[in-house]
Parts: sequence; C-alpha cells; structure tokens
Amino acid sequence: MHLKMSVREALFKINSLLKEGVEIMDWIRGEDWDDFRAPIILSVEDYQELNGEKPPTQSVHEVCTIENMEFFEAKLRAWIKKCVKVLRAVFIDEVHIYRFRSALKKEDIDREYNKNYLSIELLLESKLDVLSDYYFDIYPLIKAVISYDPESAKLHYYDFVQELDSTSNEADLCSCLFRKGIGERINYADAYAYIKGASISEQDRWDKGWKKVIKNAYDGINKKTNKRFGFNLISKEDSAICLNFPSRFFK
Repeated sequence: MHLKMSVREALFKINSLLKEGVEIMDWIRGEDWDDFRAPIILSVEDYQELNGEKPPTQSVHEVCTIENMEFFEAKLRAWIKKCVKVLRAVFIDEVHIYRFRSALKKEDIDREYNKNYLSIELLLESKLDVLSDYYFDIYPLIKAVISYDPESAKLHYYDFVQELDSTSNEADLCSCLFRKGIGERINYADAYAYIKGASISEQDRWDKGWKKVIKNAYDGINKKTNKRFGFNLISKEDSAICLNFPSRFFK
C-alpha cells in the first residue's frame, strides 16, 4: 500500500472513521423501526449541517421535522462523503477509494429491500468492512517495537509498561506524537493546539508561557521512559519535538 502519511497517522484516521460508522450503526440498531417514517425534531442548524442546505420549511421556534429514514440516510451520506475525503488524504492509489465507494451500491440494496432501514444497515456494514480491511492491511507496516494506547494511557515497550495519568498533558502529548512516525517532527504550536484543543491565544504568544506546557510534558515523559525503558522517548529539535527511538534498541 502506498500512503501519503505515516503508518500511525493513517491508522488513526481510519480508526476514527470506523468509530463514527459504528456509532451510526449502533444508533440504527437501537431504533424502534415499527414506523421508520416517524418524525425526528431537529434544529435548523443541525438540519443544515446534516443535509448541506436549509430545510424547505421551518417554524418560529427554529426547529423542523425529518423522517427517521431521511435522517439516517443523511447521516450515512455525510459519513461516506467524509470517508472518501479522508481516504484520499491517506492513500496515493485511487483504487482504494474506488473499492470503498463501490462496496454495495445503494440502489441495488434499495431494490432488494424496498428502501427500508435494513438497506441503510447493509450499506453501512459493507463500508465498515472495507475500512476494517484497510486497517488490518496497514497495521503490519508498523515496524517500531514501542507503542502507546490512548485509551489506557499506557506506553508499551516489549514487555515493559509505563502508565501515564490519562488526564495529564503527558498523555495528550503522547497521543499527538504517536500519530506520527519515529523522527517525524511536530512543532510546539501544533502540539499545544492538540493538547488544549485550541490555537495559541495572543496573550499566550506574548508571555511565552504556553511553551512551558509542552516542555513540562515531554520532560515528564522522558523522565518516566528513561527510568522504565532506559531511553528518552522524545527529542527536541529547534522549536519542534519528535519520537526518539535509539538505534541500539532495534534488534
């Protein structure tokens, strides 16, 4: 497979798409489909975000109604559109996008199941299967023996484990860096934005205190990994940081 980005970042992006798709699937399977045309009340903003246009009619209370089927079809369309955009950013070869888009044509499913909720579920399931295949095809490309699990906030190096505080800047910085490859740099500003979920404010730029957030986080991680694994995990180059894995530790 030819990727436009690091293996870890590709896995992260595909896994995020899978999570969103599974959430839609759980939502569909949790519905009472005795009347799949029952109305759902949405705000005008939510309707516009879902369909890309304003509703044909709206009340003075800024809400509108949409049928169950129409709602889930719109959710599915938006998700598929996002998947195609992300896959184009991940893969060099167009064949991967074609395979995803051509997995079970919606019109064929509608013809078989008379356009009911089962047609939505089958189409979504077919797309999730393709994404799962991509994930497992890419995963073996990871060659590093060190990994990070963001769910448990644990660093794994062979049989050694270093646990971090899941609510700490250290855990967030690891999540950020492990989306990249070994030696692939990320600048301080981008790392800070990932940790805090927002760009640097003008006040932060003025007093430079935001840089201490990054420095304290990577110093804390390096102190722990040096003690547990025998090496600093993160190295600094100018105003950027990256994962550091000394060559002497490769077998």
